[in-house]
Amino acid sequence: MASNVMSVAERRRRERKKRVLSLILSLILPGLGQLVGRRIGIGIAALILDVCFVLFPLTMIRTVVIQNELTNLTWLIWLLWGVTFGLYYLLVAYDAYRGTWLHVAPCRRDCPAEINVSDYVALVAAGRYAEADELIREHAPLAAVLGRICPAPCEEVCTRTRIEEPVAIRALKRSATEHELPAVKFTLRHPQKVAVVGAGPSGLTCSYFLAKRGYSVDIFDHEDQPGGLLLVAIPCFRLPREALKRDIDFILSSSEGIRFTGGKVLGENIDLSELERSYDAVYLALGAAKPRPLMIEGEDLKGVLQGLVFLRDVCTNSSKYSFSGHVAVLGGGNTAIDSARTALRLGAKKVTVFYRRTREHMPAYPTDVAEAEKEGVRFEFLAAPLRFEGKEWVNKVCFARMRLRDHGKGRRSALESVEGREWVEEVEAVIVAVGQEPDLELMEHLGLPVDVDGRIKVNRNLRIPRRKLFAGGDAVRGPRTVVEAVADGRKAARAMDFFLRPRFLGRFFEKLGEFDPDFGLEKLGGAAWTEKKPVVKSRVKEQTNYKNPDFYVETMCGLTGESDQEEAKRCLRCQRYNIGFAYKRGKQKGYVSLDKRSS
Repeated sequence: MASNVMSVAERRRRERKKRVLSLILSLILPGLGQLVGRRIGIGIAALILDVCFVLFPLTMIRTVVIQNELTNLTWLIWLLWGVTFGLYYLLVAYDAYRGTWLHVAPCRRDCPAEINVSDYVALVAAGRYAEADELIREHAPLAAVLGRICPAPCEEVCTRTRIEEPVAIRALKRSATEHELPAVKFTLRHPQKVAVVGAGPSGLTCSYFLAKRGYSVDIFDHEDQPGGLLLVAIPCFRLPREALKRDIDFILSSSEGIRFTGGKVLGENIDLSELERSYDAVYLALGAAKPRPLMIEGEDLKGVLQGLVFLRDVCTNSSKYSFSGHVAVLGGGNTAIDSARTALRLGAKKVTVFYRRTREHMPAYPTDVAEAEKEGVRFEFLAAPLRFEGKEWVNKVCFARMRLRDHGKGRRSALESVEGREWVEEVEAVIVAVGQEPDLELMEHLGLPVDVDGRIKVNRNLRIPRRKLFAGGDAVRGPRTVVEAVADGRKAARAMDFFLRPRFLGRFFEKLGEFDPDFGLEKLGGAAWTEKKPVVKSRVKEQTNYKNPDFYVETMCGLTGESDQEEAKRCLRCQRYNIGFAYKRGKQKGYVSLDKRSS
């Protein structure tokens, strides 16, 4: 029972001691460390090779003594033996420290934040939520946020998708975070100070991992509260503010060295060159929150709203909106979908999303599109706006029917209008959400190197060359996902650590310390990974609230009761067991091939 309440950090410390012991024993006698680590096969094989390496020089010495001569060939053989034994000696010692070599699970491989998915899912299956939460936050401190709005690329590659629906990885992440937070308190160990400009997901994550590495961090943001677009642009029905506040408080309270200062606008009341002089390193997490205009006739009419501005006004209660008629939303991204669902909650009788390409080309998350449809949002594809009509207030939008010139190129295909296929939609308001971009004028004013799209140019370590500036998130990638911004924040913290304190082979030795401890989950009763031939088992459905949508009521309500444990036990732990390969071949009972499966 005591092992079940052990923290992940303590478990990892114990695991490290065992591995160091195995390393020392293998340095004394190659193979001994593997035997102590219960890797009997490799240990015995190494001991047999030890005997061979000892017998070979004895045989050579006897031959030399009898023949009483040392030829060039003899010297060459001795040299080859020495080099081979040296490589073998180091390899076996390294293997003793690293332990069993496992494949990287597809879910973990495709996670931008490199979260240990299979182990935290298994911990949820065992009801060990505190350990699961701690394991997630080792790579992503915004765990509760990701448990709700992550696009879940891990689920797309889940081995279960070979024959049925994937494991509900995102929902299980949420379940893990809805219990007591892990106790984390980092100490200041280094005198260097770092400034982080931007308190969005990338900036907050970078600050957390810098504090974890022992640095003092000052966070600056133009908003009065930290959170960035998570706070001011993602509606409450997708991301409850209680969950966001829980993650932010966890980050800010993790170290006394983290300080947040709001109301600071870069280029106005805070100067970049002054930050470079005052701090040892600066991380720019500026985001890409400048709305992209349509540049068509009538865009300046009243009632034509920018999607990001509209969401910001609603989420911060800075403006009151109320609809009673038809609201047209232009765009196919997440901002467009969020705007449409928000308009419904503000009284609109009809909301239509117009997108100039097809459904398959929409950049919005498919799950969010499906949720919007269930709530009553309509979609019109291959429709491009030509102009807005009205005197002072927009009341009509003229559209043209579009078609793809080359379907094989997907979203890269050029578009052309269909002659004679134009129509007019009567509207009460129009929300334009055709994308965001970094503020190019600000970048040029700050003297930052940018590409043709206005994104900051950085090297592979997210550093701006020849300066102590680092940058990440949407300002570097363009508008992307929250989990990618989190990944950039963690990567930047690591790069700044090696920039501030260069160490010989520092990255190599840090890599040696990255291993997965044994959680003792291999014999969990009822788990799919304990069965030789796991059966088909349907995915547990999340609780939803589509019938009575409200702006402050969450739509996706997660897994209830112990259904999360039931769902987590569907995981195959395919990185450890070969049953995953059987699933790929479709050998299980009840298998239905993808082409025969109903949509």
